[in-house]
Amino acid sequence: IWLIAFGLYDQARATSVEALRLARAIRMEVVEAYALQALGAIGCEVGDFQQAERHIAAGIALARKSNNHYLELVL
Repeated sequence: IWLIAFGLYDQARATSVEALRLARAIRMEVVEAYALQALGAIGCEVGDFQQAERHIAAGIALARKSNNHYLELVL
């Protein structure tokens, strides 16, 4: 998230995509949801709101699937 705060969007996107890939590979849905949250935040920052909505919606769906209410709220 700090990469986003410093405006390093390309690096933040690459890191988040890799985190998403790894989380899916080891089936860690909470980590997957946080990676999707980061990708959603990047989309908002760069004005790609369709991408942001897609990622955030996917993260919320994972939070709901795992019955993680806290995660659902932070997404």
